[in-house]
Amino acid sequence: DLPPANPLSLHDALPIFAAGSVDPHLIFAPLQLACETKSLPLMITALDCIGKLLSYDFFVDRNPPRNVPDAAANDDGEGPTPAVPDGEQASFADLITATVCDCFSPSPVSTSSNAAANAATTQHDTLLLRLLSCLLSLILSPALSVHQSSLLKAVRTVYKIGRAHV
Repeated sequence: DLPPANPLSLHDALPIFAAGSVDPHLIFAPLQLACETKSLPLMITALDCIGKLLSYDFFVDRNPPRNVPDAAANDDGEGPTPAVPDGEQASFADLITATVCDCFSPSPVSTSSNAAANAATTQHDTLLLRLLSCLLSLILSPALSVHQSSLLKAVRTVYKIGRAHV
């Protein structure tokens, strides 16, 4: 049994969040891991959380990368975002974009019309809706700048979703 929630805990946490002393990378890490599980319920919840945090400008790239070359020419939109040179780190926006885009998979093919197949299709459609919402929040976020290969990857993912549902 879990102890009942303490309303003072939330009240005490709000000034910490408002002061910006919480590292956004620390909050993003478990959401990224949930996306990497490829479990539909976990990915749906993680994408929903990421989208809401993006909408409220919680994710801020405080240390943007320096001189990271554009890898769009080598990025086919498949798999993880291309590696950056040694000693350089991808921006937080690039990390979020790669995580969200990597949640995409084509619709599950069902050979039967049973209730389980319909539930899986409904869950997959919910995942795609959350993915599109999250990408929209990311691209429109004034706190994060999505450029070059990350923007291309996001556009390609939206295109693939559109093609999968035509």
